[in-house]
Amino acid sequence: MVATTYSYDFYLRGIYSSNRGARKAERRSSMQNSELTKADSSAMKKIIEQLRQLEWSEPTVMEDKDSNSMNTVSDSTNYKFTKLFADTYNNLLESAGNSTSGQAKRLVSRMKHLTREQKDALESVGISISSNGKLSVKKGTVNQAATYRFKQLFGSDSDYLTEMSSIAKKIKRHASQIVIPPKKAKASTKQDSTSNAADTSSVAAIAEIAGSVHTADLAGITTDTANTSGSASNSLIGNTVDVIL
Repeated sequence: MVATTYSYDFYLRGIYSSNRGARKAERRSSMQNSELTKADSSAMKKIIEQLRQLEWSEPTVMEDKDSNSMNTVSDSTNYKFTKLFADTYNNLLESAGNSTSGQAKRLVSRMKHLTREQKDALESVGISISSNGKLSVKKGTVNQAATYRFKQLFGSDSDYLTEMSSIAKKIKRHASQIVIPPKKAKASTKQDSTSNAADTSSVAAIAEIAGSVHTADLAGITTDTANTSGSASNSLIGNTVDVIL
């Protein structure tokens, strides 16, 4: 049985345990899309598992029935988990829809199709489908919905959840196959330029040393020439003159 005394964010952290930063809009904007897709698909599978095990509450009438705020633990279990499903669904719809994987995009289309087929059942528990396929939740309708409606839609024998779980698993697999390009390409170019400059300097230094050695060799040959026999001396001097010229 899932505990019913915790806040919405407590449960959200739980289903995003593989990457908790992905549950926050301000963090999502700076993350790689493939990373988001993997986090969202994992979260989708987890919320589905929890929905299957959840003991739905009896209908309640709350003073703030027209408010959709999520600031306290006093919100009904039904509302918390209905919203968890909708928010996770929307995240996955967005990240997988922006994927570079054609397979992931086709699976998003499948998600939307299955969800549209459940339009009436979803609306009966306070979930509506917008024109772009995303879900929104109305607290008042959720809290007043009959328990059996939640069980039919989200229960352990729900065909809808079975299909959604399968899709989430496939999306994660495709997202895991995406190769993320290096983030520091410019830094590497700069490093290569510095390396090339260093190589050029090294070549120049070697050339300078080689020139100095050559000059020293010529001077040595001239000195040796003075101490050798006449014929050898003339030959070496001739070679030296040729080199100098």
